[in-house]
Amino acid sequence: MFLKKAKKDNKLPPKYYGTYKVLQKIGTMAYKLELPTASWLHPVFYASCLRKVIGEKLLVQTILPKLNEEGKIILEPEAVKETRTWHLWNRPVLEYLI
Repeated sequence: MFLKKAKKDNKLPPKYYGTYKVLQKIGTMAYKLELPTASWLHPVFYASCLRKVIGEKLLVQTILPKLNEEGKIILEPEAVKETRTWHLWNRPVLEYLI
């Protein structure tokens, strides 16, 4: 099974991490996955967060994202390419191009 990244934290399209083995079906809509031991994620996921693996040549991200203490994904830009300041209601707003 693939593990789908939540879209609430960013505006990027969903990504899938894995492939992970299903250890147990819990109830009718949840599955327990075999995650890496270094993972801080809870191993039980709702079915809508998972995708069945079809085929053998799949481009997936195998490294799970870093999480903070609250369990939210830590997004770190590689570099700041450009900055600009514009004014909104007479207050400066700083924007970054990453």
